[in-house]
Parts: sequence; structure tokens; C-alpha cells
Amino acid sequence: GGRRPRSLAARRELLRIAATRAMFLIHRGKTSEALATSEDALLSVRTPGGRAVRTQLGAEIASLLNYRAIAHLYSGDTDRALESWAEARDAYGRAGHAGGEAGVLNNIGKFRMDRGELREARSMLRQALARRRQLSDTDGVADTLNNLGIVEFMSGRLARSRRLLQLGLRLRRRAGDPFGEMLATANLAELDLLAGHYGAAESGLERALRFMQDAGHARLRRSMANALAAVWLAMGRTARAERSLKPLLDEALSSRDRVQEGITRMHLGEAALDRYRAARRRRQLSRAREQFGEAYQIFESLPNRYLSGMAVLRLIQAKQLAPEQGWGADSEGISIDRLGELARDAGSHSLEAWHALLAGTEILQARDKLERALALFDHSLSIARRCGLRELAWQAHLGSARAWRHMGRPRRAHNHLEEALSILTELQRELPTSRLRKAYLDSGDRMAVREEIESLARAAGVFPPA
Repeated sequence: GGRRPRSLAARRELLRIAATRAMFLIHRGKTSEALATSEDALLSVRTPGGRAVRTQLGAEIASLLNYRAIAHLYSGDTDRALESWAEARDAYGRAGHAGGEAGVLNNIGKFRMDRGELREARSMLRQALARRRQLSDTDGVADTLNNLGIVEFMSGRLARSRRLLQLGLRLRRRAGDPFGEMLATANLAELDLLAGHYGAAESGLERALRFMQDAGHARLRRSMANALAAVWLAMGRTARAERSLKPLLDEALSSRDRVQEGITRMHLGEAALDRYRAARRRRQLSRAREQFGEAYQIFESLPNRYLSGMAVLRLIQAKQLAPEQGWGADSEGISIDRLGELARDAGSHSLEAWHALLAGTEILQARDKLERALALFDHSLSIARRCGLRELAWQAHLGSARAWRHMGRPRRAHNHLEEALSILTELQRELPTSRLRKAYLDSGDRMAVREEIESLARAAGVFPPA
């Protein structure tokens, strides 16, 4: 409302103030207000002055378009987000603002990452990183390194992910950027979770969560609280995780944060599976499958190929605990083949490895085409070794051992069992016994041959419950 500023200097100042306000509102989770702020300010340069004014104010317009794109993205309007980024990139290009253009490339890469399109995300982020390094933009380099680290984490390349995240963290600390430092700390903590270093994961996420609470960043606070609940689930603190997750789900629903709603449902499903493993009550298994099914529907609607794949994986694993129950009402289209499609679409090595393991296991159970099953187990094992996915590697060795046994090659079977035992013993030293019990129970219920698992579990000091 009110009169629109007419001088160039006044318009430039208006755009700068609007961009700052839009950024603040986005951080507070008020995306509709951020959109209104950006639209109103952009209108001021679409009237008197026309193209000449827009050229002179190119960098300021591009900055506001960038924030408008982020607001559209958080509102769920991905098409308009991409349109705004394309406009922002053109505006930065016309203004000769290489740093702004690199920032847009970084944001598009992050958008692709959020959709689980990891190959495309990696390509955009590498372009952004190269440009930011050419400009000696330390803050920008740190931001892009963090995003690349997340992409490699989702791809299953854990060692590469850690190198990128640690490099970004060092740059953040050197620059005195506490916000960026906490983001990198949280991402490294999630890597620690996957590696089984629960103390480090819990400590890092608690620090990052306190920081985001004090900063009033609602969206990141929810994300970090969810990750912390995942740590507690891995540590066997199911009740504590559930107490944290239930209000998080309510908050995600009220704020229409679909990504965090889906992730929270995934963790609530994990908690229900833990309770099923402990007491074998079918109600808990049904609850787990219901949560995984709802999460899958959310991730499909976003869409996010990587998270859809994770939901499919959890649904398959839950079904294998009690095959007689079928898939359930919310699981239409779920299959091992669907997991393979999503792994390919996402470009995720970890999902690809899980798909190969499950496909090989399915063939093995039918006692048909054992050479094909062996090839799939070898493929899964190759990825698991390359990416450091040890909990998947021992199961791939076990699958190979069973295939060789059915083919009448006991020596080959024995070699794979020895490898599986070696990995299990390693994990026994590093991971809580409860987590190995989970792996034992799930594998024992999934596969026909139990003697090898029992032998391995006993040798590693892990026994099935009475």
C-alpha cells in the first residue's frame, strides 16, 4: 500500500529491505508473508521506468527473486520456485553478478537434492562450487560444500560426505559463522548416527538443536529434533523418541511441513517396529506399516525419490517380519521392483545396494536362478564395501553363503560366512547389542535358513530372545 518510490535510489533501498524481510520471514517459517513481501516490492519496478530500471536494479531484483523462489519451494509450489530461480539467474547474468548466479545454482542444486534427484543435484552444486571458488567466496564455498556433503550422504558415499562436511565446517569456523557451523555440525552428527557413533551424534544434534531453538528457526529446529529422535531409536530409547516425535508430528501438520511430517512418520514407524520386535504384538506392526505407508504417500506427492525409496524399503522390511499379513491398505504399488526404480531415479547407491540384496533374497527363497541371486548379492556387496555400509555388507555375505550352499559349494559358503562373522564382530565392538539383535531378528524372520545366522550371532555374542 502507499505511494511507490520513484527514484532509483529509493527503489534500490526498497528492494534491499524487502529481501532482508523476506529472508527473515522464511527463517521464521512464515512463507506466505515472505511471498507477499517479495511480490509487493517487485511490483515497484514493473511500473514507471520499465526495462532500463530493471537492468540498473538487476542484482537487487535477482536477490528478491531468489527469496521468492525459496518461499514458493517451502510452500510446496515447486514449479513457481523453478520459474523464480530461472528469472533470478537471468537477472544476475544481465547485472554481471557472478556471485549471485552461483548462489542461484547452489539453490537449484539444493532443490534437486530435496527432491531426491541426486545426480542432477550433484551437477548443479559442482558448478556452483567451481564458480564460488573462482570468486574466493569463502561463505559460499562452505555452503555448497555442506550441500554436496548431504548429497553424498544420501547417495551412500559416506567417506566422501564426511570429507566435504568437515571441510565446510572448518571454513565456517574460520569465518566465525555460528549458524553455518551448527548446520554442518548437525549433518556430521547424522553421519555419526549411520556409522554407529551414537554419543557423538547425540551430542552434536543436541548442540545444533539448542542453537536453532534460540535462533527461532522453526523449520531447522524440527529437522534436528527429528534427527535426534532417530539417534534415540538407534540407542534403544524408544519411549524417549516417541515422546519427542508425537508433538513434532502435530507441529509439522499445523505448519504444513510435508517433508518433516513424512520423516516424523518414518521415525514413528521405526518406534512401532521396535515395540513389535520386543513383544510381537501385531497391532504394533500394523501401526508401523501404516506410518511407513503414509510417509510414502507424502514423499511421492512432493516428490522426493530418495525419501520415497527409504519408505518403500521400510515397508518391505516390515512386511518381511510377518509376510502373512500382506501389504496393507496404504501400500499399493510397493514392491522390490519399485525400490529399484526409485534407487535409479534418485541416483542413490545405498538404495541400489538394498534393492540388489532384497532382489537376490527373493530369488534365493524360490531356489531358482541361483547364479542371478549370487550376481545381485555381489553387486550389493560391492556397493556396501565402496560406501562403507557394513550393516548391509554382512547381510550380502550371508545371502551369498546361502546361495553357494544351495549350489553344493560348501567351501565358498564358508568363506562368505567367515566374512560376515568378521563384520559382525567388528560391529559388536562398536554398536549397541540391541541394534544387532534387530538385525538378527529381521534377517532371521526374512530368510529360510536360520542355522547360519544363529551360529554367527552366537559367535558375536548376540543371541535371539527366548
